[in-house]
Amino acid sequence: MIIPPKVLNLLWRAITDSLPTCVNLVTKYVPISAQCPVCRTQPETAIHALVHCSFAADCWRSFGLPVNAAASSSFGGWFESLQQTGDNDQVCKVAMLCWALWKSRNNTVWNKKNSSVNDVLVSASITLDHWRKAQDKFTLSSLSPNNSDDGAELWTKPANNYIKINIDAALFHHEDSYGFGIVARDDLGKLIEARTCYKAGNYSAEVVEELGIKEALSWIKSNNWQKVEVETDSLLVVQAIRSDHNMSSTFGLITKDCHALLLSLTDVNLCFIKRSANQVAHAVARHARFLPGCSIFEYNVWPDLQALLYSECF
Repeated sequence: MIIPPKVLNLLWRAITDSLPTCVNLVTKYVPISAQCPVCRTQPETAIHALVHCSFAADCWRSFGLPVNAAASSSFGGWFESLQQTGDNDQVCKVAMLCWALWKSRNNTVWNKKNSSVNDVLVSASITLDHWRKAQDKFTLSSLSPNNSDDGAELWTKPANNYIKINIDAALFHHEDSYGFGIVARDDLGKLIEARTCYKAGNYSAEVVEELGIKEALSWIKSNNWQKVEVETDSLLVVQAIRSDHNMSSTFGLITKDCHALLLSLTDVNLCFIKRSANQVAHAVARHARFLPGCSIFEYNVWPDLQALLYSECF
């Protein structure tokens, strides 16, 4: 069964009854109610949270796997019976749905937000799809010798007469908002302009990274810039934009837009770099919530960012 490590970890904890369900927490003398925080009708055990809860049962029915509430008393027994079907792809999807259900449950507990059945099904499907594409050896081959600049650990000045643009995303979960920073520098390493964006919304890091890249590519196009090196520290996003895979998701639609924009530009290259080579864009992205929709130039750059810019130039 090939699934993300975080999903395997969830399955192991559910099978060994070590998930922090309400019942398990009460047995460890945590002063909370043992009732399920989603349906509020039954004590929350692993089998209840992931299978028998009325919301979970609705998800399984929409998934196409009706649950017999009396069939299994433990999650381990329930999951083992599924594995005996021999349909490995189905079992992987079941595992992903369990993970999405637990994620939804935690969102209810910690953020007081209830998910819809469709939210859970889409989250499970898209997460598995993205993870599989990231593991795909064919997709990984897109980081080939033709893209020898990938993986830089330190920021470097662009080639003569080139512009380098760095992009990074920031998620502000407690505010249900996101932002990104875009930084353009010339071949001497001097700041041309930095831009911030801060908006309400709850998206994955990959989607926000792509929104930043789309904005940067649109900026390049509006300025008629050529000879531009575009850098981001999201490997998944770079792979997706370079590939021609179609994905029926928000991420997939933005990928398609970025791919088309990139093809419409002259001598503009997209590269993957390590986080350590993207520190200036990261700092700008983190400041997006304080400076929404702001353009930053050398005359109004704040001291810490100016020091970071200077340190990377010399």
